[in-house]
Amino acid sequence: RKWKRVKNLESWEFDVLKIYNPLRNGHLKVWFDFLANEVSGIPGDVLEAGVFQGKSFVAGAYVLSQVAPEKKIYGYDTFSGFPPIGVPEDDPQRFEDLHKEGLVSDALIQRVRRNMSHLKYLQGLEELNYETVSSSGSFTNTSQGDIENLASYLELENLRFVTGPFEETMLPGQGPDGPIAAAILDCDLHASYLTALEYIWPRLSPGGMIYLDEYYSLKFPGARIAVDSFIEGKNALLKHITDDFNGFERWWLLKDA
Repeated sequence: RKWKRVKNLESWEFDVLKIYNPLRNGHLKVWFDFLANEVSGIPGDVLEAGVFQGKSFVAGAYVLSQVAPEKKIYGYDTFSGFPPIGVPEDDPQRFEDLHKEGLVSDALIQRVRRNMSHLKYLQGLEELNYETVSSSGSFTNTSQGDIENLASYLELENLRFVTGPFEETMLPGQGPDGPIAAAILDCDLHASYLTALEYIWPRLSPGGMIYLDEYYSLKFPGARIAVDSFIEGKNALLKHITDDFNGFERWWLLKDA
């Protein structure tokens, strides 16, 4: 797809600027394809839950500026890392329980075990928890100001930040005034996923998408647990593909139109 350019960006410039490259195949291809090809025809703005360093957030704003300039993208994050207290659903060992219950495949649990082994070796740890299992640690290496500066440099005016814990910010009056056309959940943890789903789903327009970045995860079991419990009995279509980027499953929810 050929878009008009903000700052005349070419594909390689996304890499230089350290943001996700929507012009090249990657692990978020489904999400960016939806933004590029579908979201303009769906009422509402766009939401990202879990911004971290803004790589997909700024790229999402870029794509929207090309295909749906009237829409805004709202980014929810504390910009201070993970909460200090974890819950059992986020313990990496919960993957073993999910496998015993038939909720994750043999192929996935084998990848999880191999990944845990690699991470323990690299970090010199005997056991991993929700804060040490990620290559980004507890996600404290982030700055809202840096993301705002980059957006300004790229002349993007469609980003909105909603800063604070989800349970305090995912409330009426804190984000989009109207419906939500699409959302990406990249917030890793069980409670964060549940809070985000409970906030987004009633506001999601028919035909809208919620992209579930951690439903297929080798690190965070709580996201899958939260999604499965949330969608029970709801008019939600849980869909996936196996990507040709690294052979992982990519999952998303669609609200049946």
